[in-house]
Amino acid sequence: MVARSKDLTPAIRERICELHSIGWGRASDEKACRNHDLEGQKKLTEADKDRLLNAIHGDPKITAEDMLTEVNHKVKYRSIQRLLNAENMRKWRCSWRPFLKEEHALKRLQWAHRYRHFTPNDWARVFWSDECTVERGIGVRREWTFIRPKDQPREGQCQGLPHRGKQVKQMFWAAFSGAIRRTGLIPLFGDPNAERTGIYELRPDLLHMGNNDTTKEILVATAQQAWDELELRHLKHLSETMPHRVEAIIESQGWYTPY
Repeated sequence: MVARSKDLTPAIRERICELHSIGWGRASDEKACRNHDLEGQKKLTEADKDRLLNAIHGDPKITAEDMLTEVNHKVKYRSIQRLLNAENMRKWRCSWRPFLKEEHALKRLQWAHRYRHFTPNDWARVFWSDECTVERGIGVRREWTFIRPKDQPREGQCQGLPHRGKQVKQMFWAAFSGAIRRTGLIPLFGDPNAERTGIYELRPDLLHMGNNDTTKEILVATAQQAWDELELRHLKHLSETMPHRVEAIIESQGWYTPY
């Protein structure tokens, strides 16, 4: 038994009569009217546009699916993209920053106030040291936002660094100063507890190696090579810009900065 087709709406029936009066046949009349009706449904109203723009302003990380939900899926995402293009809006990748909590921001702010009076010459006498874990690639889905990269720290739109995975890894220690001095990259042993560092420009094949001692040896050697090839002028620049970095921390109340 053939299922009954969907009844035509009064508007479509009226349109068919209009087209039939100028010589159109029944099949072409019905097809044209359905297309005309669908075209009317696929347009964003001014209210829809305002609702979408308000949703983006309220949540710059809003997803495509959420934007479609805002307008009850009445249009395809291409229609929303046209609206965004007309408004000169686009999404940007969220900047990576160490994950901060309230207590972290407070300590950063206190530290910045303590050393606010330091000059570039003062900072040149300081040795910076830290531990860092080099780990074979761990994947995390990058977040996107409508806030431009330079404005992301101020708007709180940065993305925290991912938690470490279970890949081959090695902890290192190193130090440098603004007086163009540095130590070697020294492997440490113990439980890693620091952020990861990428070294895949030197050895992209590391991503496809197995988790074994040979891979770890290559990882250590490549990390040390990357550290040795780092130009000293970059380390000097970090020291010279410390007054600006301290002011940026104070301005952001201890939260994310552009640095």
